[in-house]
Amino acid sequence: MSDEIVVKQEPRELHPEGQFAAVCVDLIALGMRVNDFQGHESAAESCVFVFVTGEVNSKGFAFSIPYEVTVSTSPKAKLMKLLKSWRGKDFTPEELGSGFTLSAYVGKPALVSLIKKFSKAGNPRIEIETIMPLPKQMPVPQKGDYKRQEFWATKKLEYASAYQKYLGKLRRGEPDEVEIADDETAPF
Repeated sequence: MSDEIVVKQEPRELHPEGQFAAVCVDLIALGMRVNDFQGHESAAESCVFVFVTGEVNSKGFAFSIPYEVTVSTSPKAKLMKLLKSWRGKDFTPEELGSGFTLSAYVGKPALVSLIKKFSKAGNPRIEIETIMPLPKQMPVPQKGDYKRQEFWATKKLEYASAYQKYLGKLRRGEPDEVEIADDETAPF
C-alpha cells in the first residue's frame, strides 16, 4: 500500500493594484543579460531595484516589488527614465559626467503606481507603471521583514550562463549580428 500524497499549486498572492508610498529596500546587480530583439542578440549589464510598500500577504510577510533595468545612461534607457521620474528632475551634464552610485537609492522613498500585467504564459504579476517622488506629507513605509529571496541568486546564475553562451557565439563569429549593447534599444 502506498501513502496518499496530494500535490497542489497555491495561487501566488499579488500586491494590490493602485498607488502606494514605497521605499527601495534593495539593489541587486544581476550581471550581463542577453536579449533577443527581432533576431538580433545583445548583452547589457542589468540590475533590479526592489521596493516595499508596507502591504503584507495573507501570511503576514511584506510584498516586494522588483523593477529590473539595464544599467545605461542613454536618455532612452529605462534606468534613466526611472531615476528622472523618481527624482522629479533630470540629471545635469555634470552629474552624468562625474557618475553616481545606484546603491545610494536604497532607502529612498517613492510614490509608485502598480498595475497587473500578464506574462507570455498568462501568469499575472504586479509591475511598477510609474514612480514619482513621495509627497512630503506622506509617511515613508517601513522596510519590515524584507530579506533578499533565493530567486535572485538563481536569476544571476541564469544570466551568467546565457552570457557565457553568448560570448561563445561571439568567439565563433556566429551570428554576425550579435553585439554588446551600451544602450537600451529592445523593449523589455
